[in-house]
Amino acid sequence: MAFAVVIGILFIPTTKAPTEEERSAEAHQVKLEKVVKYLQIKGSPLSRSEVSLLIEQKHGDMLIALMGIESQFCKRQIAYNCFGIGGDSAYRHYKNFSESIVDADQLITRWQERGRWLTVSDMNCHYVVPCNENWERVVNKILNDIKDF
Repeated sequence: MAFAVVIGILFIPTTKAPTEEERSAEAHQVKLEKVVKYLQIKGSPLSRSEVSLLIEQKHGDMLIALMGIESQFCKRQIAYNCFGIGGDSAYRHYKNFSESIVDADQLITRWQERGRWLTVSDMNCHYVVPCNENWERVVNKILNDIKDF
């Protein structure tokens, strides 16, 4: 009967591994740079801090897509409403872009808690009325552009 002796090598890293918080902060910074550049190319007036707030939202990518279709990335907004919230008769007015970003994210969350607006297709005919196939196509294109940028 043969016996093998295994001698292990102990590896002690000279630097500590990043914490989850550090990895999260780094991921946020990478996404921030990506989205800032994307929105600059689109001519968006959003500041870096507003973009940071935007990507911190639960529905950040969807908000970017809605900004694209509803206001050409906030270039053609009224009262900081980049998302077309409220429609013609009840158009919401905001004090700044940050306020509109938070409100838009909360609006999507409220509808999703009711089982609605879970997909772009489900948002069509509800977020935008009447139904508009072009709206859905453009929102999906922007979502893909963001992912591939």
